[in-house]
Amino acid sequence: MSFLLRLRALLQRIFFWHGHGKQSNEFIPKPAHDHALVLNVAGTGAVPRWRQLRYVGRVLNLRERRVLLGMFALLIVTLGVAGWLTARTRMVTVPAQGGRVVEAVIGTPKYPHPFYAATNDPDQDLVALVYAGLFLREPNTTDGP
Repeated sequence: MSFLLRLRALLQRIFFWHGHGKQSNEFIPKPAHDHALVLNVAGTGAVPRWRQLRYVGRVLNLRERRVLLGMFALLIVTLGVAGWLTARTRMVTVPAQGGRVVEAVIGTPKYPHPFYAATNDPDQDLVALVYAGLFLREPNTTDGP
């Protein structure tokens, strides 16, 4: 059996109500079959199978369907809020290219020399800004001779 025929058979099993003019045996209500499905779902600790979930509209009344729909909507909203909060805490804001940066120093620098900069905070800030770009390696340079 080719892949396309197997895929078509699988889709027809899943979407059985699209019979293209022919009536499916599964769609014709049989009291014994429906009763067995309800008993399988209503059993203690039983989890419904995918085939049984197609009959949820027949088993649940209007109020139960609304509660189920509300719970599903609440689940979707909760997952969306959790995703948004996670993304918000994990994302980093990157500034746009260009513009200018203004740095202010509280106090008066006394010794703007790297050896004496440890004496006060304004000297440390000034030395970090002035001497930061002096010892950067160019991308096309090599180590030594």
